[in-house]
Amino acid sequence: MQLTFLIVPSLFFFAHFCSAQPFFHLVGPSSLFGLNSGINAIECKKFFENVTDVESLNHHEFAVFEHCVFYFLANRAQQQVGSQGFHFGASIHPIASMPPTYNDLRLSVSKITIQHFHLNEFMRDLNIAGYLELRWHDERLTWDSQQFKVQQIKIASANHLWVPFLTGQGYETALRNDYENMEVRRVDVRNSGNVTAILGFKFTTFCDDTDFKHFPDDIYRCCFYLEPMNQRSIVRLISDGQPVFTDPKYFRDYGWSLSGTVPLVYMDPSNVTQLNFCLNLQRSSSSLKTELRIPAWSCGILFLFVPIFTNIRIQLITKLFLLLLQFFTLLLFTNRVSPQMGSTANTPTIMQILELGVVLNVISIMCTFCVLALTKLRIYNQPPWDFLINASTLINRFIYIFESASDYQDLEAMELHKEPSADGGPIEQPNSSKKPPLVDNRFRSDWVGSFLAFHAVAIFALSMFFLVGFVFIR
Repeated sequence: MQLTFLIVPSLFFFAHFCSAQPFFHLVGPSSLFGLNSGINAIECKKFFENVTDVESLNHHEFAVFEHCVFYFLANRAQQQVGSQGFHFGASIHPIASMPPTYNDLRLSVSKITIQHFHLNEFMRDLNIAGYLELRWHDERLTWDSQQFKVQQIKIASANHLWVPFLTGQGYETALRNDYENMEVRRVDVRNSGNVTAILGFKFTTFCDDTDFKHFPDDIYRCCFYLEPMNQRSIVRLISDGQPVFTDPKYFRDYGWSLSGTVPLVYMDPSNVTQLNFCLNLQRSSSSLKTELRIPAWSCGILFLFVPIFTNIRIQLITKLFLLLLQFFTLLLFTNRVSPQMGSTANTPTIMQILELGVVLNVISIMCTFCVLALTKLRIYNQPPWDFLINASTLINRFIYIFESASDYQDLEAMELHKEPSADGGPIEQPNSSKKPPLVDNRFRSDWVGSFLAFHAVAIFALSMFFLVGFVFIR
Protein backbone atom coordinates (compact mmCIF):
# COMPACT_ATOMS: atom_id res chain seq x y z
CA MET A 1 0.00 0.00 0.00
CA GLN A 2 2.80 2.38 0.82
CA LEU A 3 4.55 1.48 -2.43
CA THR A 4 1.37 2.22 -4.37
CA PHE A 5 1.08 5.54 -2.55
CA LEU A 6 4.56 6.49 -3.76
CA ILE A 7 4.29 5.16 -7.33
CA VAL A 8 0.94 6.73 -8.28
CA PRO A 9 1.99 10.40 -7.66
CA SER A 10 5.24 9.70 -9.46
CA LEU A 11 3.35 8.44 -12.50
CA PHE A 12 1.09 11.48 -12.49
CA PHE A 13 4.11 13.84 -12.28
CA PHE A 14 5.89 11.98 -15.09
CA ALA A 15 2.80 12.17 -17.31
CA HIS A 16 2.43 15.90 -16.65
CA PHE A 17 6.11 16.50 -17.35
CA CYS A 18 5.87 14.67 -20.66
CA SER A 19 2.88 16.77 -21.71
CA ALA A 20 4.72 19.97 -20.79
CA GLN A 21 8.06 18.84 -22.24
CA PRO A 22 7.49 20.43 -25.68
CA PHE A 23 6.88 23.74 -24.03
CA PHE A 24 9.92 23.32 -21.76
CA HIS A 25 11.93 22.75 -24.87
CA LEU A 26 10.31 25.82 -26.40
CA VAL A 27 11.05 28.42 -23.72
CA GLY A 28 14.35 27.02 -22.44
CA PRO A 29 15.55 26.69 -18.86
CA SER A 30 14.12 28.84 -16.10
CA SER A 31 17.55 30.35 -15.40
CA LEU A 32 17.51 32.06 -18.77
CA PHE A 33 18.12 35.80 -18.19
CA GLY A 34 17.40 35.50 -14.51
CA LEU A 35 14.00 33.85 -14.91
CA ASN A 36 12.97 33.55 -11.28
CA SER A 37 10.83 30.91 -9.66
CA GLY A 38 7.76 33.14 -9.95
CA ILE A 39 7.89 32.96 -13.77
CA ASN A 40 8.40 29.38 -14.88
CA ALA A 41 7.50 27.31 -17.88
CA ILE A 42 4.33 25.96 -16.27
CA GLU A 43 2.99 29.46 -15.68
CA CYS A 44 3.88 30.53 -19.23
CA LYS A 45 2.13 27.42 -20.57
CA LYS A 46 -0.96 28.37 -18.60
CA PHE A 47 -0.93 31.87 -20.07
CA PHE A 48 -0.48 30.71 -23.65
CA GLU A 49 -3.21 28.06 -23.39
CA ASN A 50 -5.84 29.88 -21.34
CA VAL A 51 -5.51 33.59 -22.15
CA THR A 52 -7.75 34.68 -25.01
CA ASP A 53 -7.76 38.42 -24.33
CA VAL A 54 -4.69 40.10 -22.85
CA GLU A 55 -6.77 43.15 -21.93
CA SER A 56 -8.41 41.09 -19.20
CA LEU A 57 -5.07 40.64 -17.42
CA ASN A 58 -4.08 42.89 -14.58
CA HIS A 59 -0.77 44.75 -14.57
CA HIS A 60 1.25 42.01 -12.88
CA GLU A 61 -0.17 39.25 -15.03
CA PHE A 62 0.45 41.18 -18.23
CA ALA A 63 4.09 41.80 -17.20
CA VAL A 64 4.51 38.03 -16.69
CA PHE A 65 2.87 37.41 -20.06
CA GLU A 66 5.36 39.80 -21.74
CA HIS A 67 8.23 37.90 -20.08
CA CYS A 68 6.91 34.64 -21.46
CA VAL A 69 6.66 35.98 -25.01
CA PHE A 70 10.17 37.38 -24.88
CA TYR A 71 11.72 34.19 -23.50
CA PHE A 72 10.00 32.23 -26.24
CA LEU A 73 11.70 34.55 -28.77
CA ALA A 74 15.04 34.33 -26.96
CA ASN A 75 14.98 30.54 -26.86
CA ARG A 76 14.01 30.36 -30.53
CA ALA A 77 16.93 32.63 -31.47
CA GLN A 78 19.29 30.46 -29.42
CA GLN A 79 18.12 27.35 -31.21
CA GLN A 80 18.56 29.02 -34.60
CA VAL A 81 22.13 30.01 -33.79
CA GLY A 82 22.83 26.58 -32.31
CA SER A 83 21.68 24.93 -35.52
CA GLN A 84 24.40 26.90 -37.32
CA GLY A 85 27.12 25.48 -35.07
CA PHE A 86 27.38 28.33 -32.55
CA HIS A 87 26.84 27.50 -28.90
CA PHE A 88 26.46 30.00 -26.05
CA GLY A 89 26.47 29.44 -22.33
CA ALA A 90 23.63 30.22 -19.98
CA SER A 91 25.01 33.71 -19.23
CA ILE A 92 25.40 34.78 -22.86
CA HIS A 93 22.56 34.79 -25.33
CA PRO A 94 22.68 35.66 -29.05
CA ILE A 95 19.60 37.87 -28.95
CA ALA A 96 21.43 40.19 -26.55
CA SER A 97 25.04 39.83 -27.71
CA MET A 98 24.67 39.63 -31.49
CA PRO A 99 23.23 42.25 -33.88
CA PRO A 100 20.13 41.36 -35.90
CA THR A 101 22.20 41.09 -39.08
CA TYR A 102 25.77 41.46 -40.22
CA ASN A 103 24.69 43.25 -43.36
CA ASP A 104 23.71 46.91 -43.38
CA LEU A 105 21.45 47.66 -40.41
CA ARG A 106 19.27 50.74 -40.93
CA LEU A 107 19.00 52.67 -37.67
CA SER A 108 16.52 55.54 -37.68
CA VAL A 109 17.22 58.42 -35.28
CA SER A 110 14.23 60.63 -34.56
CA LYS A 111 12.61 62.92 -31.96
CA ILE A 112 15.83 64.41 -30.61
CA THR A 113 14.50 66.35 -27.62
CA ILE A 114 16.48 68.71 -25.36
CA GLN A 115 15.41 68.78 -21.70
CA HIS A 116 18.28 70.73 -20.15
CA PHE A 117 21.40 72.57 -21.28
CA HIS A 118 24.31 74.40 -19.71
CA LEU A 119 26.54 76.83 -21.62
CA ASN A 120 29.94 77.77 -20.24
CA GLU A 121 30.56 81.12 -21.92
CA PHE A 122 34.17 81.32 -20.78
CA MET A 123 35.22 77.92 -22.14
CA ARG A 124 32.67 77.98 -24.98
CA ASP A 125 31.39 74.45 -24.28
CA LEU A 126 27.78 73.28 -24.19
CA ASN A 127 26.34 70.36 -22.23
CA ILE A 128 22.91 69.05 -23.20
CA ALA A 129 20.65 66.40 -21.70
CA GLY A 130 17.55 64.89 -23.24
CA TYR A 131 16.31 61.83 -25.06
CA LEU A 132 15.97 60.48 -28.59
CA GLU A 133 14.20 57.63 -30.32
CA LEU A 134 15.91 54.78 -32.18
CA ARG A 135 14.13 52.43 -34.55
CA TRP A 136 15.48 49.30 -36.22
CA HIS A 137 14.26 45.92 -37.43
CA ASP A 138 15.18 42.60 -35.80
CA GLU A 139 13.90 39.51 -37.61
CA ARG A 140 14.51 37.40 -34.50
CA LEU A 141 11.77 39.31 -32.65
CA THR A 142 8.85 38.37 -34.89
CA TRP A 143 5.90 36.26 -33.70
CA ASP A 144 2.38 35.33 -34.64
CA SER A 145 -0.01 37.77 -33.02
CA GLN A 146 -2.86 35.27 -33.40
CA GLN A 147 -0.98 32.69 -31.39
CA PHE A 148 0.19 34.96 -28.56
CA LYS A 149 -2.79 37.36 -28.57
CA VAL A 150 -0.53 40.43 -28.41
CA GLN A 151 1.03 42.72 -31.02
CA GLN A 152 3.52 44.63 -28.87
CA ILE A 153 5.52 43.88 -25.76
CA LYS A 154 7.80 45.92 -23.54
CA ILE A 155 11.29 44.64 -22.76
CA ALA A 156 11.88 44.83 -19.02
CA SER A 157 15.66 45.25 -19.21
CA ALA A 158 17.84 46.56 -22.02
CA ASN A 159 20.43 43.92 -21.10
CA HIS A 160 18.13 41.27 -22.55
CA LEU A 161 18.27 42.70 -26.05
CA TRP A 162 20.85 44.01 -28.50
CA VAL A 163 20.52 47.80 -28.45
CA PRO A 164 22.73 50.16 -30.49
CA PHE A 165 24.33 53.11 -28.72
CA LEU A 166 25.57 56.41 -30.11
CA THR A 167 28.66 58.30 -29.07
CA GLY A 168 30.62 61.38 -30.04
CA GLN A 169 32.50 61.61 -33.30
CA GLY A 170 35.76 59.65 -33.36
CA TYR A 171 35.21 57.75 -30.15
CA GLU A 172 38.74 56.27 -30.06
CA THR A 173 40.54 59.60 -30.41
CA ALA A 174 37.92 62.04 -29.07
CA LEU A 175 38.43 64.12 -25.96
CA ARG A 176 37.31 62.05 -22.97
CA ASN A 177 34.43 63.57 -21.07
CA ASP A 178 32.72 62.01 -18.08
CA TYR A 179 29.60 64.02 -18.82
CA GLU A 180 28.85 62.11 -22.04
CA ASN A 181 26.72 58.98 -21.69
CA MET A 182 23.55 57.25 -22.90
CA GLU A 183 21.00 55.13 -21.08
CA VAL A 184 18.05 53.05 -22.28
CA ARG A 185 14.75 54.23 -20.80
CA ARG A 186 12.27 52.10 -22.72
CA VAL A 187 12.30 49.34 -25.35
CA ASP A 188 9.16 48.23 -27.21
CA VAL A 189 8.97 45.38 -29.72
CA ARG A 190 6.18 44.76 -32.21
CA ASN A 191 5.29 41.37 -33.65
CA SER A 192 6.64 42.49 -37.04
CA GLY A 193 10.15 42.72 -35.54
CA ASN A 194 10.27 46.53 -35.40
CA VAL A 195 12.07 47.70 -32.26
CA THR A 196 11.62 51.17 -30.77
CA ALA A 197 13.95 52.37 -28.02
CA ILE A 198 13.90 55.62 -26.04
CA LEU A 199 17.43 56.54 -25.01
CA GLY A 200 18.41 59.31 -22.65
CA PHE A 201 21.62 61.12 -23.52
CA LYS A 202 24.12 63.61 -22.20
CA PHE A 203 26.45 65.12 -24.76
CA THR A 204 28.99 67.92 -24.72
CA THR A 205 30.63 69.93 -27.48
CA PHE A 206 32.50 73.16 -28.14
CA CYS A 207 30.71 76.11 -29.70
CA ASP A 208 31.62 78.50 -32.48
CA ASP A 209 32.13 82.00 -31.04
CA THR A 210 32.77 83.93 -34.27
CA ASP A 211 29.51 85.84 -33.73
CA PHE A 212 30.67 87.21 -30.36
CA LYS A 213 31.26 90.60 -32.01
CA HIS A 214 27.47 91.10 -31.95
CA PHE A 215 27.32 90.82 -28.14
CA PRO A 216 24.76 91.06 -26.51
CA ASP A 217 22.89 89.83 -29.63
CA ASP A 218 25.47 87.14 -30.35
CA ILE A 219 24.62 83.60 -31.46
CA TYR A 220 26.52 80.51 -30.38
CA ARG A 221 26.48 77.69 -32.92
CA CYS A 222 27.11 74.36 -31.21
CA CYS A 223 27.25 71.26 -33.42
CA PHE A 224 27.15 67.61 -32.39
CA TYR A 225 28.47 64.70 -34.43
CA LEU A 226 27.14 61.30 -33.37
CA GLU A 227 28.12 57.89 -34.68
CA PRO A 228 27.48 54.25 -33.68
CA MET A 229 29.44 52.99 -30.72
CA ASN A 230 29.16 49.25 -31.51
CA GLN A 231 29.02 47.46 -34.88
CA ARG A 232 30.01 50.72 -36.55
CA SER A 233 30.75 49.10 -39.90
CA ILE A 234 27.22 47.75 -40.38
CA VAL A 235 25.01 50.38 -38.72
CA ARG A 236 23.67 52.98 -41.14
CA LEU A 237 22.10 56.00 -39.47
CA ILE A 238 18.94 57.53 -40.95
CA SER A 239 17.39 60.90 -40.06
CA ASP A 240 13.63 61.44 -39.98
CA GLY A 241 13.96 65.01 -41.28
CA GLN A 242 12.51 66.61 -38.14
CA PRO A 243 14.36 69.42 -36.30
CA VAL A 244 15.61 69.21 -32.74
CA PHE A 245 12.82 69.72 -30.19
CA THR A 246 12.71 71.06 -26.63
CA ASP A 247 10.72 69.43 -23.86
CA PRO A 248 8.13 71.98 -22.65
CA LYS A 249 7.81 70.21 -19.31
CA TYR A 250 11.44 70.36 -18.20
CA PHE A 251 13.19 72.78 -20.55
CA ARG A 252 14.22 76.21 -19.23
CA ASP A 253 15.83 78.76 -21.52
CA TYR A 254 17.97 80.50 -18.82
CA GLY A 255 18.00 83.74 -20.83
CA TRP A 256 18.80 82.07 -24.16
CA SER A 257 16.70 81.49 -27.25
CA LEU A 258 17.45 77.96 -28.50
CA SER A 259 16.71 76.63 -31.97
CA GLY A 260 17.84 73.36 -33.51
CA THR A 261 18.63 72.34 -37.06
CA VAL A 262 17.43 69.29 -38.96
CA PRO A 263 19.81 66.36 -38.32
CA LEU A 264 21.83 65.34 -41.38
CA VAL A 265 23.65 62.08 -42.05
CA TYR A 266 27.17 61.97 -43.50
CA MET A 267 29.55 59.17 -44.42
CA ASP A 268 33.10 59.72 -43.24
CA PRO A 269 36.16 58.30 -45.06
CA SER A 270 36.31 55.30 -42.71
CA ASN A 271 32.87 54.17 -43.95
CA VAL A 272 31.12 55.10 -40.70
CA THR A 273 27.88 57.07 -40.78
CA GLN A 274 27.68 60.24 -38.73
CA LEU A 275 24.63 62.16 -37.60
CA ASN A 276 25.12 65.92 -37.39
CA PHE A 277 22.80 68.45 -35.77
CA CYS A 278 23.47 71.95 -34.49
CA LEU A 279 21.95 74.13 -31.78
CA ASN A 280 21.82 77.91 -32.13
CA LEU A 281 21.71 79.83 -28.86
CA GLN A 282 20.98 83.56 -29.00
CA ARG A 283 21.07 85.73 -25.92
CA SER A 284 17.55 86.89 -25.05
CA SER A 285 18.19 88.87 -21.87
CA SER A 286 16.55 92.26 -22.51
CA SER A 287 17.82 93.73 -19.23
CA LEU A 288 21.45 93.14 -20.25
CA LYS A 289 20.84 94.74 -23.64
CA THR A 290 19.29 97.80 -21.98
CA GLU A 291 22.09 98.01 -19.44
CA LEU A 292 24.74 98.13 -22.16
CA ARG A 293 22.99 100.12 -24.88
CA ILE A 294 21.74 103.10 -22.87
CA PRO A 295 25.25 104.28 -21.77
CA ALA A 296 26.66 103.68 -25.25
CA TRP A 297 23.86 105.55 -27.01
CA SER A 298 24.01 108.40 -24.47
CA CYS A 299 27.74 108.90 -25.01
CA GLY A 300 27.36 108.79 -28.78
CA ILE A 301 24.48 111.28 -28.91
CA LEU A 302 26.23 113.66 -26.50
CA PHE A 303 29.37 113.57 -28.66
CA LEU A 304 27.36 114.49 -31.77
CA PHE A 305 25.50 117.35 -30.06
CA VAL A 306 28.47 118.95 -28.28
CA PRO A 307 28.79 121.65 -31.03
CA ILE A 308 25.34 122.96 -30.08
CA PHE A 309 26.98 124.61 -27.09
CA THR A 310 28.14 127.79 -28.89
CA ASN A 311 30.78 128.85 -26.40
CA ILE A 312 34.04 127.06 -27.03
CA ARG A 313 34.90 126.84 -23.34
CA ILE A 314 31.50 125.25 -22.59
CA GLN A 315 32.22 122.77 -25.36
CA LEU A 316 35.52 121.91 -23.73
CA ILE A 317 33.91 121.33 -20.33
CA THR A 318 31.20 119.20 -21.95
CA LYS A 319 33.79 117.08 -23.75
CA LEU A 320 35.72 116.51 -20.54
CA PHE A 321 32.49 115.45 -18.83
CA LEU A 322 31.73 113.15 -21.77
CA LEU A 323 35.19 111.61 -21.45
CA LEU A 324 34.44 110.84 -17.80
CA LEU A 325 31.14 109.19 -18.80
CA GLN A 326 32.94 107.15 -21.45
CA PHE A 327 35.43 105.82 -18.93
CA PHE A 328 32.61 104.89 -16.54
CA THR A 329 30.88 103.10 -19.42
CA LEU A 330 34.11 101.30 -20.23
CA LEU A 331 34.29 100.08 -16.63
CA LEU A 332 30.69 98.85 -16.92
CA PHE A 333 31.49 96.99 -20.14
CA THR A 334 34.58 95.47 -18.57
CA ASN A 335 32.47 94.11 -15.74
CA ARG A 336 29.62 92.83 -17.94
CA VAL A 337 31.41 91.71 -21.11
CA SER A 338 34.83 90.44 -20.05
CA PRO A 339 33.58 87.34 -18.15
CA GLN A 340 31.99 86.12 -21.40
CA MET A 341 34.92 86.92 -23.69
CA GLY A 342 36.95 83.85 -22.80
CA SER A 343 39.61 83.16 -25.39
CA THR A 344 37.82 84.77 -28.31
CA ALA A 345 39.69 87.13 -30.59
CA ASN A 346 36.57 89.14 -31.47
CA THR A 347 35.66 92.43 -29.84
CA PRO A 348 31.95 93.17 -29.42
CA THR A 349 30.56 95.84 -31.72
CA ILE A 350 29.26 97.89 -28.82
CA MET A 351 32.78 98.08 -27.36
CA GLN A 352 34.24 99.03 -30.74
CA ILE A 353 31.76 101.92 -30.98
CA LEU A 354 32.69 103.05 -27.47
CA GLU A 355 36.38 102.80 -28.36
CA LEU A 356 35.83 104.91 -31.49
CA GLY A 357 33.92 107.51 -29.47
CA VAL A 358 36.68 107.75 -26.83
CA VAL A 359 39.42 108.20 -29.45
CA LEU A 360 37.49 110.86 -31.39
CA ASN A 361 36.53 112.68 -28.18
CA VAL A 362 40.17 112.84 -27.08
CA ILE A 363 41.13 114.20 -30.52
CA SER A 364 38.32 116.76 -30.26
CA ILE A 365 39.52 117.86 -26.80
CA MET A 366 43.06 118.29 -28.09
CA CYS A 367 41.76 120.32 -31.04
CA THR A 368 39.76 122.60 -28.73
CA PHE A 369 42.76 123.13 -26.44
CA CYS A 370 44.91 124.07 -29.43
CA VAL A 371 42.34 126.60 -30.69
CA LEU A 372 42.06 128.18 -27.24
CA ALA A 373 45.85 128.42 -27.01
CA LEU A 374 46.16 129.99 -30.48
CA THR A 375 43.50 132.62 -29.75
CA LYS A 376 45.53 133.87 -26.76
CA LEU A 377 48.73 134.56 -28.70
CA ARG A 378 49.77 138.23 -29.31
CA ILE A 379 52.12 137.74 -32.24
CA TYR A 380 49.66 138.37 -35.04
CA ASN A 381 51.63 141.10 -36.80
CA GLN A 382 50.62 139.89 -40.26
CA PRO A 383 47.12 139.30 -41.62
CA PRO A 384 45.96 135.82 -42.71
CA TRP A 385 45.87 134.88 -46.35
CA ASP A 386 42.91 136.23 -48.27
CA PHE A 387 41.52 132.77 -49.09
CA LEU A 388 41.72 131.87 -45.40
CA ILE A 389 39.79 135.00 -44.43
CA ASN A 390 37.13 134.39 -47.07
CA ALA A 391 36.84 130.70 -46.21
CA SER A 392 36.55 131.35 -42.48
CA THR A 393 33.94 134.06 -43.08
CA LEU A 394 31.93 131.70 -45.28
CA ILE A 395 32.18 128.86 -42.77
CA ASN A 396 31.26 131.02 -39.79
CA ARG A 397 28.26 132.40 -41.72
CA PHE A 398 26.73 129.18 -43.06
CA ILE A 399 27.78 126.71 -40.35
CA TYR A 400 26.72 128.96 -37.53
CA ILE A 401 26.01 126.05 -35.22
CA PHE A 402 29.74 125.30 -35.02
CA GLU A 403 30.76 128.93 -34.49
CA SER A 404 31.16 130.51 -31.10
CA ALA A 405 29.40 133.83 -31.62
CA SER A 406 30.83 135.47 -28.51
CA ASP A 407 34.19 133.74 -28.40
CA TYR A 408 36.09 136.68 -29.81
CA GLN A 409 34.47 139.25 -27.54
CA ASP A 410 34.96 137.06 -24.47
CA LEU A 411 38.59 136.41 -25.27
CA GLU A 412 39.27 140.07 -25.98
CA ALA A 413 37.59 141.14 -22.76
CA MET A 414 39.64 138.63 -20.83
CA GLU A 415 42.87 139.87 -22.37
CA LEU A 416 42.00 143.54 -21.84
CA HIS A 417 40.82 142.91 -18.27
CA LYS A 418 37.56 144.75 -18.93
CA GLU A 419 35.18 144.81 -15.98
CA PRO A 420 31.56 145.97 -16.40
CA SER A 421 30.52 148.93 -14.23
CA ALA A 422 27.26 149.31 -12.39
CA ASP A 423 25.66 151.35 -15.20
CA GLY A 424 26.83 148.91 -17.87
CA GLY A 425 29.79 151.01 -19.08
CA PRO A 426 33.43 150.02 -18.80
CA ILE A 427 35.42 151.04 -15.76
CA GLU A 428 38.25 153.35 -16.62
CA GLN A 429 41.61 151.92 -15.65
CA PRO A 430 44.52 154.08 -14.50
CA ASN A 431 46.78 155.24 -17.28
CA SER A 432 43.94 154.58 -19.73
CA SER A 433 45.42 156.97 -22.28
CA LYS A 434 47.92 154.25 -23.21
CA LYS A 435 46.40 151.58 -25.46
CA PRO A 436 47.08 147.94 -24.68
CA PRO A 437 49.13 146.05 -27.22
CA LEU A 438 46.11 143.88 -28.17
CA VAL A 439 44.12 146.86 -29.40
CA ASP A 440 46.98 147.85 -31.67
CA ASN A 441 46.91 144.39 -33.29
CA ARG A 442 44.26 145.03 -35.98
CA PHE A 443 44.80 141.52 -37.48
CA ARG A 444 43.85 139.52 -34.40
CA SER A 445 40.15 139.45 -35.26
CA ASP A 446 40.84 137.80 -38.61
CA TRP A 447 43.11 135.19 -37.04
CA VAL A 448 40.61 134.35 -34.29
CA GLY A 449 37.87 133.96 -36.91
CA SER A 450 40.10 131.62 -38.90
CA PHE A 451 40.86 129.51 -35.84
CA LEU A 452 37.17 129.29 -34.95
CA ALA A 453 36.37 128.24 -38.51
CA PHE A 454 39.09 125.59 -38.31
CA HIS A 455 37.60 124.38 -35.03
CA ALA A 456 34.13 124.18 -36.59
CA VAL A 457 35.41 122.18 -39.57
CA ALA A 458 37.40 119.84 -37.32
CA ILE A 459 34.43 119.15 -35.04
CA PHE A 460 32.17 118.62 -38.05
CA ALA A 461 34.70 116.20 -39.60
CA LEU A 462 35.02 114.25 -36.34
CA SER A 463 31.23 113.98 -36.06
CA MET A 464 30.95 112.71 -39.65
CA PHE A 465 33.80 110.28 -39.03
CA PHE A 466 31.98 108.96 -35.96
CA LEU A 467 28.76 108.44 -37.95
CA VAL A 468 30.60 106.71 -40.80
CA GLY A 469 32.53 104.56 -38.34
CA PHE A 470 29.31 103.64 -36.53
CA VAL A 471 27.69 102.51 -39.79
CA PHE A 472 30.81 100.62 -40.85
CA ILE A 473 31.18 98.83 -37.51
CA ARG A 474 27.52 97.89 -37.38
